[in-house]
Amino acid sequence: MRLATFHSAACRRPRTKPLPLSPSCTKACIPAVYSSRHTRVVRKRILVVDDKPAMRSLIRSFVEQRGYETCGEAENGVQAITQAKALQPDLILLDLSMPELNGAEAASILKIDMPDTPIIVFTMYDFGEKLASAIGVMVLSKADGFSKLAEAMAQLFGPPQLQLP
Repeated sequence: MRLATFHSAACRRPRTKPLPLSPSCTKACIPAVYSSRHTRVVRKRILVVDDKPAMRSLIRSFVEQRGYETCGEAENGVQAITQAKALQPDLILLDLSMPELNGAEAASILKIDMPDTPIIVFTMYDFGEKLASAIGVMVLSKADGFSKLAEAMAQLFGPPQLQLP
């Protein structure tokens, strides 16, 4: 006979799934290794790629204010591919017009190398549907503002969540 280990008599969830805590579950039923000092926020990691430093800084600030983490930055498509392979981000934000290798070329290479990583091309140019269907990425116009970017990120990830180690 296999005995299940639960948080407490009132909380019938197994210890293997410590979050989210139910209202009947108290701190007393959480093992000591899961104390609040060991709790950390797991943030989605985003690679920001734009050839203009001011725009990269603006996007980085926007991303971090929303509770996500900027894991790296690149100023062209070649650096984007190198950084993406090294950092393994959860999302890649690419500008379309960049030196050395533009966003469309970089996105098509990244889709082959990292097919499960979502890519958003965030650009001033307005031909998103054609590009999106050709490469298989999401295309957002900078002219629409950052609200569309926030919506897209929320659709992909939802809000940042607490996770126990």
